[in-house]
Amino acid sequence: MKAILTYHSVDDSGSPISVGSDAFAGHARWLRRAGVPVVTLDTLLASSDTSTDAVAVTFDDALATARPGIERLLGDGLPVTIFVVTGRVGQTNSWEGRPQAGIPTFDLMDWPDLEALRARGADLAPHTRRHPRLTRLADDALDEEISGSAEDLRQRVGSVSAHFAYPYGDVDDRVASRTAHHCRYAHTVDFRPLRPGESAMRLPRLDMYYFNRPKALDAWHTARFRARLQAIGARRWVASRLRKGVM
Repeated sequence: MKAILTYHSVDDSGSPISVGSDAFAGHARWLRRAGVPVVTLDTLLASSDTSTDAVAVTFDDALATARPGIERLLGDGLPVTIFVVTGRVGQTNSWEGRPQAGIPTFDLMDWPDLEALRARGADLAPHTRRHPRLTRLADDALDEEISGSAEDLRQRVGSVSAHFAYPYGDVDDRVASRTAHHCRYAHTVDFRPLRPGESAMRLPRLDMYYFNRPKALDAWHTARFRARLQAIGARRWVASRLRKGVM
C-alpha cells in the first residue's frame, strides 16, 4: 500500500489539526523501523504500481508547533515536504484575521526556520499565499494565489517544488484545471491510500489526526487497518457532502 501521510500541528491540545506528542513519537519510531519505505513525494508518485509499500510525509501550513517533529524526522534521514502559506510566514493560522472555530491559533514558522529546515533536506512547496477557499475565488485571484505562492518560494529559496496542496482540500474541476497550469501535482484532503491511475491534480492523503495514539500504525499490513481507512474515508465523505448541502 502506498500513501501520503499529512500532519499539521504536533501538540497536545487534542484539536482536529493536532497529533499529540506521544502519538507523534510513536509514528516517528514506526516510520524509522517498520520496514515501510519513507520516500519523497516525487519518488512515491514516479510509479503507478500501488501494490508495494511506501509512504511520503507532508506537513501543511508550516506551523511552528510542527518544527520539532519535522526536525526529528529529518534527523532520522526521512524526507519531509512542508506546504507553506507564503504570505503568512511568521504570522499565525488565523487565516482570515480571526480565530477558526475549534482550531487553536498557532504561530507559523518564519523564513529563517523554513530555510534551516530546507538546508536539512525538507522540500518547501506552495500552499497559496493567504490560505483562502479556492473555489470561491475568481480566476485571476485563484491564479495569483497559486503562482504567487510558488514565486515567493522561488524568490526566497531559489527553487520551487512541483507539488501544491489545496487549502482545506477545497477543489473543484475549475480549480484543478487552473492549478495544472502551475504545478505538476496537487494534493487534496481525500482520505485514502493511492490507487492506480490517480489524477495528478487530486491526490489523496491520510490525515494523521486519525492515528492519534502511539501504536496506531502497527497494523499497517492488515486487512483490519485497510477496513479502518475505508470507514474513516466514508465518514469524512458523508460529512463533507452534508456541509455542502448536497445530501
